Amino acid sequence: METPAFVGLFTIEGTPHGPYPGAVPGDVGAYDTIAFHRDTADQLLRDLNHDDCIFTAFWEGASLRLCWTTSWNARATTLVAVDTHGRYLIGGLWPWADWDGWGGGLPDTDKQAFALGVVEFSSSHPTVLPGHLRSPYRRGRETAHRVTLNSYRGEGAETWSPSLPE
Repeated sequence: METPAFVGLFTIEGTPHGPYPGAVPGDVGAYDTIAFHRDTADQLLRDLNHDDCIFTAFWEGASLRLCWTTSWNARATTLVAVDTHGRYLIGGLWPWADWDGWGGGLPDTDKQAFALGVVEFSSSHPTVLPGHLRSPYRRGRETAHRVTLNSYRGEGAETWSPSLPE
């Protein structure tokens, strides 16, 4: 996955977790591979370890180790190494789903503001939010920009800046 075309908001199907902003080359199937930035991979690790599920995760240096119990009660593991662009390509382990924790209207939580920042990462006209939601909104824009490898070439790309009005 050298040049992702889209940034999406994902969750592990059936969980309240996310949004996990990830880069994908197009439409995503449930078990497809998604490219995540280190911050997002770290959040995924915390969420997996928080839940009582078959998966556990931990860092081995710069790599992410994922472990799980198989249907025959054996332990399985995989090591997700960081790619040459600083992303973690994760897929094939559980079903992904689109994150849909929007509520309605403008964001009123940090999580929703972060998600809006991801969606609007390339917009030259960012949504103006109340002061307490500006920081998560900026973080969302910055995370989406990093995971796309600064390769976004669409409308507004030349004016994108992580510095938003206060």
